[in-house]
Amino acid sequence: MLKIFKIIQVIILCIINIVAIPVLATAKETKEPEEIIAIHNDLKITLVDVFIWRDWQPVVSRPGKDGGSPLKVVSSFMFNNSKGDSKKTHWEAWLLLSGAESIYPIEIWNADSMLPWSGNLQAKEVKGVKLRTSSGPYLRVGDELTLVVRFIVDGEEIVIKSEPTEIMRTD
Repeated sequence: MLKIFKIIQVIILCIINIVAIPVLATAKETKEPEEIIAIHNDLKITLVDVFIWRDWQPVVSRPGKDGGSPLKVVSSFMFNNSKGDSKKTHWEAWLLLSGAESIYPIEIWNADSMLPWSGNLQAKEVKGVKLRTSSGPYLRVGDELTLVVRFIVDGEEIVIKSEPTEIMRTD
């Protein structure tokens, strides 16, 4: 009986070492991303997050030569106009391929609701907005891209650039 107990104890320790140690190492290596903020007069725009991927689900519309979808991007922004008057905003975006001089213009739209956001910010309004595209270029999974969004607010320009973000794959 003691031998079986020792065997079980060794198995448990092996499982702890196999499962817990990599998880702990990953937790130590993970850093909180720094916020990317642009401030213009009374408006503060924060890039909250960016996710870039290509899809290989069983059904892919407009598959590339490798069978994957066009590049998809979802980015979340927080508009803080809590100290300002109403503003009219519109945007345009590009992707920059790391390590190359390639620039890809992309069309992004509001993904928060069925009704697109008009870009109007009310006085004293704080609003979260998700901008997305599903018609980006057919780039390789693992490549890194920087999302650049140019906001035009009441005729004046604010540019926000993400950190390089790896293209992920969903199956």
